[in-house]
Amino acid sequence: WKREPLKEAFAIIQIVALYVAGTAVAYDHPLVATALLGFGSQQAGWLAHDYIHGRGPWCENMRWFGAVFNGHGAGWWSQKH
Repeated sequence: WKREPLKEAFAIIQIVALYVAGTAVAYDHPLVATALLGFGSQQAGWLAHDYIHGRGPWCENMRWFGAVFNGHGAGWWSQKH
């Protein structure tokens, strides 16, 4: 199975956009911000899950993703999962 760079970029951009939008509206609309940040965190978790279990150079180089976007390092993930 070969990863497609455009699909990978689109997935990462979606997550970053959810985090940015949630942060931008946090002061005026805290419930909307909570939903946006929650969805971003959920999506980041699944993508990090794919990178932890994935094979190939892309996944090996992206194992930091979960730690940066969700606070779950690759070592923690491997021990708990």
